[in-house]
Amino acid sequence: MTQRVRALLYGSCVSRDAFQHLGGGYELLQYVARQSLISAMSPAAVLPAQPSLVSPFQERMVRDDVASTAPSVLLDRADASTFSFSTRRRASRGGGRAPVSQWYDPERGSAALPGIISRSLHQRGHKVDVVTGVPNYPTGSVYSGYSVRPYRRENIQNVTVHRAPLYPSHDSNPIKRATNYLSFAVAASAVATAALRDVDSVLVHSTPPPLRFPRSR
Repeated sequence: MTQRVRALLYGSCVSRDAFQHLGGGYELLQYVARQSLISAMSPAAVLPAQPSLVSPFQERMVRDDVASTAPSVLLDRADASTFSFSTRRRASRGGGRAPVSQWYDPERGSAALPGIISRSLHQRGHKVDVVTGVPNYPTGSVYSGYSVRPYRRENIQNVTVHRAPLYPSHDSNPIKRATNYLSFAVAASAVATAALRDVDSVLVHSTPPPLRFPRSR
C-alpha cells in the first residue's frame, strides 16, 4: 500500500479548498488559517477584548493567531508544506504601516482580525492606514450606513481606513464570488496607489489570491 503524503497548509481557505482536489494520495496533517506574518513571528499576546465569533473554527483561528503558533506548527513532521501569506517591506519617505484586507471593521467573526492587528500597531506608536472594501461579510449585504461608491475615507479608533468599492457577495455562486474578489482587487489597486504613498510596510492579510495586485502597486 502506497503511503499518503502528509501535508501542512499554512495560510488561506483558498489553499484548503484546493487541497480536496488533489486526490487520495494526500493526507491533511494540519491546517493553520489566516495567521498573519506579524503575529506568527511575534511573542504570544492577549486579546484586549474577545471578538464576536460565530463558529469553533473562527475561535481556533483567533486563538492560534494571538498565541503565535507558527514556530511550533513548522516543527510538525509533514512531508510537504504550503504557505499562502505575504508581506512587503520597502523604504519610504513617510513611515507607516498599511494592512490591506478585503475585510475589516465593522465586519464580524474572522473579519475582526485585521482590525485587532491595526489597533495593536497603532498602540505601539505606528501610523496605520488600512485599505479595505465595503463591509458586507458574512451575509454579502452591504452594512447600514455604507454604500458602494468609488472611495470612502473614515477613522475607526485612530486608524485611517480607505475603502474601495467591490461587488458585494458571500454566497456559493462561483461567478459572484470571483466577481467579488476581482472587483475589490482592481479597485483597491487604484485606492492603494493614491493612499499608500508614504508607508514603510504593507501587510496583506487574510485575503484571496487576487489581492497580490494592490500589494504590487
